[in-house]
Amino acid sequence: MNNPILLKDLLNFDALLRQYSNRRIKLRFNKDWGNEEKWYSFESMYLNDDPDFEHWYQNNGNGKTARNRADDIQFSFIELGNGSHKWLLIDAYLVLKADNGNDQAEIKRLEEYVPYFGRLIVDWKSPARNWWVVNQEAINAIEISDILSVSYKDKTENFPGYENIIKSYSELNHLIDNSDWKTALSRIYGVYVLTDKATGKLYVGSATGDAGIYGRWKTYLTKGLTTENEYINKELKALWKESGIKYIQDNFQFKLLEIFQPNEIGRKKALERENHWKEVLDSRQHGYNSN
Repeated sequence: MNNPILLKDLLNFDALLRQYSNRRIKLRFNKDWGNEEKWYSFESMYLNDDPDFEHWYQNNGNGKTARNRADDIQFSFIELGNGSHKWLLIDAYLVLKADNGNDQAEIKRLEEYVPYFGRLIVDWKSPARNWWVVNQEAINAIEISDILSVSYKDKTENFPGYENIIKSYSELNHLIDNSDWKTALSRIYGVYVLTDKATGKLYVGSATGDAGIYGRWKTYLTKGLTTENEYINKELKALWKESGIKYIQDNFQFKLLEIFQPNEIGRKKALERENHWKEVLDSRQHGYNSN
């Protein structure tokens, strides 16, 4: 970008500090976190209207250093894709109290910034594993990457056709409940392949339930590879236990191999072709299929 637009100029931080002279500006960059049992993705929570989303990006933390201060003018961002260094503005507020008794800030939202929520994207790479920036010089150097014409939550793509589906975990999670995608994927049975991009290993499966491909893939997205997911074989469950759900979210890609009509003939054909593709792709010997 030859003449970058700086965040401080667009959001007029100088005027904001004159208005609230006894406060400081804090940019809070909310990073995904979790363990092998559960991984919390702020992007997924935002896109899926998770009721705990606001609590987590306003929380005060449970460590020795509080994440809120009663003199903060706080701008909260979430990362778009793990490791992308692209951050979406999702809120701006005055912190009135660092902890309201529920490990969450008591706030007053800055309504003048609402039009930028879900649309303003900045470039920022943490020099360490920082959660926030308060250094004025660092804040003043942050550049705007994009201002979307519509909310990131509403920014989607038309269904591309069954033969053109190649989506990462996070991309599919964003799209799958869009009406076009949900309708198209619910209408067919099919054989699909999950690709572990980190290792190249494959998992071939088929979907012949009431909601077709949509039902199966939605289960993957909501239950991951946990023991609650009855569709996952022992090899994938072992991967989940060893590497955790974050590994799955970061590395797994979804593709359709073949589709069939949602009837008994289609069901039998899908099961036959599932076995065919396991042989062709050698996903038993060198992948995650165990049967």
